[in-house]
Amino acid sequence: MSYIRLFFMSLAAKSILCDDCFFYDFESNFEYLFAKNGSLCQLLPSKWNIGNYADISLQPPHYRSEKFIKPSDTVSCISSQTFAAESSGVIEVKVYMESSLATDQITVLVNQVVPGGNDAVVATQQLFSMNQDFENGWHLLKMPLGGVGSYDAFISFLGSSAEGSIVLIDSFRYLSPTATDGQCIFYEEDLEPTTTEPTTTSRPVDQGCLTFDFEDDFSGLFTSNNDLCTGFPSWHLANYSTIGMDSADPKTDVFIAPNEYSSCIASFPFAMTPNGVIQVNIYIEPKSALDHIIVLAKKLVSSGTDTVAGFKIYEPSVNSFTTGWSVLEIPVIDFWTFNGYLVFLGAASEGSTVLVDSFRYIPPNYSPDNESCAIY
Repeated sequence: MSYIRLFFMSLAAKSILCDDCFFYDFESNFEYLFAKNGSLCQLLPSKWNIGNYADISLQPPHYRSEKFIKPSDTVSCISSQTFAAESSGVIEVKVYMESSLATDQITVLVNQVVPGGNDAVVATQQLFSMNQDFENGWHLLKMPLGGVGSYDAFISFLGSSAEGSIVLIDSFRYLSPTATDGQCIFYEEDLEPTTTEPTTTSRPVDQGCLTFDFEDDFSGLFTSNNDLCTGFPSWHLANYSTIGMDSADPKTDVFIAPNEYSSCIASFPFAMTPNGVIQVNIYIEPKSALDHIIVLAKKLVSSGTDTVAGFKIYEPSVNSFTTGWSVLEIPVIDFWTFNGYLVFLGAASEGSTVLVDSFRYIPPNYSPDNESCAIY
């Protein structure tokens, strides 16, 4: 009986994520989503930092907005992870500047990733307090994207803020060429219920819960032919009866296990959505501090190196470690839905038991208790 089950469902519309746009407000996952250190920012060691509206004398643009990013008093630079974009799409950045010195500035660059070459700037916008028409207050920087067709892109922010000035970025959004302004508003409850026709998009579509228990075609669906797994032995399929241990459920007889030395294997690709969750059922009975399991959620990047969209490390040194069964939870972090895969790394010393029994992907706004998302 097959236990790969992919269930289709209608997800509730979310203003921060749809087929044609996404919105980001720095309220969470800033350290991951803006960890990219491209050639431009390598030349500018000062970084933007998270700030809180509660700490400054400024009313946020929306009551749900609590955080922002701010530069230092020298030119600061930060770049995002990549996201899918199209020429003629639009980036909008909500910024605030209350200047005390003419050197206060914000520059936004949108860059197209060029495989094997130099990244190309496809849009830019600047806000300088020295400009004659500058006014203190809120500004919306709007940038149509150049380039040709679809491509992977990332956004870079440069800026500086003199002592006594307020210079910050509250949020930004990307709208595809087919998106309307009302499809991707800046804050979720502002979205009015609407009925829209389905749109055709080249981006992946999250199809719902996915469950897998290694009963089906392990050798065909998992591979060690992956950049990260190069040079590592593969995990192997085994039967609970061979180790004298009861399975996690009567419906399953098998699991995967690593070798004594670090082992690596990658899963089949599937669509993941930000704020979705990967849950992995594992068992570790260690005999060495080196026994471990690491699970990575990787994003497929067609024009470059696949990026990490979430991970979990579980080993005896972890404070929450317990011998026996555990469920590893990996939140999915990115700007919008993408095709990705899981990578399992692990090691099992002689006499230890280290195994992965099964896993499931639960999309956002979907109850893990729903029958359609049960592994067994």
